[in-house]
Amino acid sequence: MKLDLIFCLLVGVVLTSATGCSVTVLGRSPQTSSSAAMAQEPSMVADPYLAETKVMLVSLENQMREVELRLFDHEALPFSTYIPVEGFTEQVEPGQTGIAARFSFKSQGDRPDNAYVYFWVPKSDLTVEAIQTQLLGTHGLLAKENWRMTDRTAVVAYPWVKEKIVYEQQTAQGPQSGAIFIGEQDGKAFYAVTSYPLTERDRFESQAALILENLEFRD
Repeated sequence: MKLDLIFCLLVGVVLTSATGCSVTVLGRSPQTSSSAAMAQEPSMVADPYLAETKVMLVSLENQMREVELRLFDHEALPFSTYIPVEGFTEQVEPGQTGIAARFSFKSQGDRPDNAYVYFWVPKSDLTVEAIQTQLLGTHGLLAKENWRMTDRTAVVAYPWVKEKIVYEQQTAQGPQSGAIFIGEQDGKAFYAVTSYPLTERDRFESQAALILENLEFRD
């Protein structure tokens, strides 16, 4: 009887030892473990697979040239893009009604730096029609800036653009030109503006296009 009892006790110890690790491992919830790990990770602003820099071939002053781009990614904006490493500076300005991002272009020589790419993203959900009113209404952007519309089209290469408005302006420094791109993503409208002196067209337009075509929205 004592031998049977000792045998049972030994078997119990062996089974407990053999299954102890398994019970410990299986007793941990993978969901809880991964949730805890995610809570410790910093929130990512953009796709981690986006390269910090890249090179693209563009036409500058009638010559094909390589332009190095750097990633622009600001947490206040719903998108990222790439901007040329040389010639552009950026500034993000949160406001009461929306968030503005301006990419200013450095002109050659003593010319004033009045070439830029500008984005405005409203904080409230606006429709394309509401943005059109803000731009083309009696007290809209074109009227305030004294811009004269010369063309208007819905046929645009960039997939996020719903409409493109081309304009021109006469200034004390000479004629200024540019375009307004009314965009929409997930039912939320915004717009982008390009503006440049005609003397800077050959240097500015193709590089500004790099900023617009590399726009990538976050999920």
